[in-house]
Amino acid sequence: VDFAKMTCLTRASGPGKVVPLRRLDGQERQTHPNPTREHPWIARRAPPTTIENDWLTDEAFTAAFAEVVGIKVAEAAELFDFRYNEDWRQLKEAPGSKQPMKRGGQDYHIPVGCKRFAVKVRGKYDGGDNTWMRMEDSAWAVAYHGTSQAGCGGILSEGLRVGPAQRYRNSKDARSGEQIGAGVYCTPSLKVALEYAGDRGSSAKIAGRSVHIVMQCRVKPSAIKRCQDEAEHCGAYWVVNNPADIRPYGVLVRPRE
Repeated sequence: VDFAKMTCLTRASGPGKVVPLRRLDGQERQTHPNPTREHPWIARRAPPTTIENDWLTDEAFTAAFAEVVGIKVAEAAELFDFRYNEDWRQLKEAPGSKQPMKRGGQDYHIPVGCKRFAVKVRGKYDGGDNTWMRMEDSAWAVAYHGTSQAGCGGILSEGLRVGPAQRYRNSKDARSGEQIGAGVYCTPSLKVALEYAGDRGSSAKIAGRSVHIVMQCRVKPSAIKRCQDEAEHCGAYWVVNNPADIRPYGVLVRPRE
């Protein structure tokens, strides 16, 4: 057992396998390590980035956000909890990319090339129960929603809404065959979300640099309607009929190339 990385080595057969450990309370809710952050095992595999003279700071992000949304910097800062930021800009490949991690039973790849500014959501939903943010099957799945810089403010203050463009309303779910209906559109693919963000937010800037803005969300697995099956289609879209079943928990910023 390695308590620094919260892992243990199993030896059921062969040379053994390193697996992450988690501590649960009496109600099977994760208490250690912090359920709102990446497991230390993942963090050790993907060391935090350190960028000399970094322009994408908390202060620069907050100032740009406040200016576009039209609120005071102090008010903007209250929407975020920068203690839980993650920076993957210097990663070339997601750790475990050959064997994706899981969130809510769905594949999850670290958003390489992005910096995530954490939204203040801990304790906000379900009477303070943060199970939906955990890193296992009992949690919600991860999805992405590309947006503009101004649109980000509305999403954080009012949540995601069902928009007028409903291309797949009358289509059938790629797995269940049920009618998809109207809902909030998102995708399990960061690439797809970045392309949409590029169309929507061509003027997004932070500290004078052009950027893409993508909302990183958690989605209730049972609420996912699949326009395409992501196991067969790399550009799949998901539809979530009830906006309450999709929760933004991070703003991803990716510099434009």
